[in-house]
Amino acid sequence: MSTVGYGDIIPTNELETTASTFIILFGGLVLPAVVGGLAAYMGNLNKTAQSQKRKVAKAMSYMQKHRMDKVLVDKVIRYYDYIWSRQGGVEEQAIMDELPGPLRQRVAMFVNGKDIEAIPFFTPCDEAVKEHILSMLVPKVFLPNDVIICNGDIGKEMYLIENGRVVVCSSDLNITYCVLTKGDYFGEGCLLSARSVRLGNVHALTYCDCFVLSRDDFISVMSSFVAHRRIALTKSVADTVSKKAAVVLKIETNFKKCPKALRTMGDSRICFHTTNESMSRARFHPDSTFRLIWSIVIIMTSVYNAWAVPFRIAFEASFPFQIIDWPLDSCLL
Repeated sequence: MSTVGYGDIIPTNELETTASTFIILFGGLVLPAVVGGLAAYMGNLNKTAQSQKRKVAKAMSYMQKHRMDKVLVDKVIRYYDYIWSRQGGVEEQAIMDELPGPLRQRVAMFVNGKDIEAIPFFTPCDEAVKEHILSMLVPKVFLPNDVIICNGDIGKEMYLIENGRVVVCSSDLNITYCVLTKGDYFGEGCLLSARSVRLGNVHALTYCDCFVLSRDDFISVMSSFVAHRRIALTKSVADTVSKKAAVVLKIETNFKKCPKALRTMGDSRICFHTTNESMSRARFHPDSTFRLIWSIVIIMTSVYNAWAVPFRIAFEASFPFQIIDWPLDSCLL
């Protein structure tokens, strides 16, 4: 079918000539189409991964040009690895920005509706308002030990934790107020006043996926409320902020009364370092020991097969060698 009329099979009459003509045309047209289709499929199969590699390569070239510190370079690479492991190359915010307003609100409600239900001062809001608020949320990623909120800064954003853990501590890092996890929120004081000052530090203990609601977006949503509903929501936010401030004040008062407890607890910075080390050993994180060992196994298996395959082709392989080959081949599947 892939020949062009030459070979040891020659038509001897008109019927055979007609049949061979159609067969040659079929083979000449269909076979390249099949091969080309397979090549295009294999090329598109890793298109997203290739795009991610090019993005990382550009970042590496930029950092090498400016001779950045190795620790900083490693942190940037870990960020890209984490984004890839979480999203697979899909830019969620870019997709949401392309959707029209009502559809974006419905998609946001489906994806993150449960998260906003955990915020008590948004509970009285109707579904339309919740959808509007959710459509305003912007995803952000923080790496371990990143400072999300710094004491004394002017607050402009509220944070909702989708995944990960953060620690809320005093400005001198000596007192840990609480550890927040998935579904918790912080920084809501900025929703009340444009001059709201942060009263503590918030550090990321692990990789953290957060949704951010800016004060400007919140004000734009509030403008669609009637007056009494705006007052009720503002009062609910103020009550939540007051309760948290009261808890912080009690903790600080207790430590002032019992300074020995503070010395026993130790420095929060030690907690950051310890948590970061435990995070790096987590199985699924890009800087984990598991991933390092797995990469070494893959490299050794590839090197072995690069030597073993030609050897097996040249010489007949005995059964004991096949026992070694089968597990190594399984690693590459």
